[in-house]
Amino acid sequence: MEYRLNDFLVDDSNEAAYSAIRKVIDNPRGVGVVCIWGQSGCGKTHLLRALKTELTEMSQELSIAYTRGDDFLDEYIESIRQSKATAFREKYFGLDGLIIDGIEAISGKIATWTEFQRLLYQAYEEGTSLIIGSALNPNFYENSQLITAGLVERIGKMQKSTLELIARKEIKKKFPKDKDDESVKQIADTIVAKQINGFNDNPRSVKGIARRVAFRSEEPNGELNVEKAKQSVGADYEMFATYVMAKITNKG
Repeated sequence: MEYRLNDFLVDDSNEAAYSAIRKVIDNPRGVGVVCIWGQSGCGKTHLLRALKTELTEMSQELSIAYTRGDDFLDEYIESIRQSKATAFREKYFGLDGLIIDGIEAISGKIATWTEFQRLLYQAYEEGTSLIIGSALNPNFYENSQLITAGLVERIGKMQKSTLELIARKEIKKKFPKDKDDESVKQIADTIVAKQINGFNDNPRSVKGIARRVAFRSEEPNGELNVEKAKQSVGADYEMFATYVMAKITNKG
């Protein structure tokens, strides 16, 4: 799936993070360290992957790389195992821009975190760009000042109206010819209301349930069945509630 900034819905919860990514696009080689953080599913990956797409298309002269934190960890461990640490550093050091999504995966991994800190130092000292995504508040990390000295923006809780728009867009992707926008709106509003009640109201979760509901509510003739959709929302919510309760019971 290709992510685009034009597809990213902006509201008060993510406007600052979106603006930070735009600053990188305006100055891809010299922005230093940028950290976008927020709960899982809030839209960090969309922003970071879209940034990679934008920078790659902007100029072939830019050397830009995107990796996930757990992939960075695995690559580093493998490079040490095979005595190829030099090749690992050649891959990630000296780039115009490096994007690492999910640095919480390498937190607490002493050797890998040390390598990551070298990248932070490089960004400050050489003026390269290091853009990172984190599910945790960056103040929680070891030597957090190396991150917080840069530009740090949080993605907060998305507005209900924006979540409803996300759900509507996902349903309309499945039923682009459906003219009954009021029915689509009712379904989307029901999805978001259920997700908020279940404390699972992040963009990724809303997208996921909207896609499932749309799939289940398609008639043989390809049209949207509103009643099926509403029933599907309820069934999906019940499944999630059962899952959560099982998790709580097992912890107890």
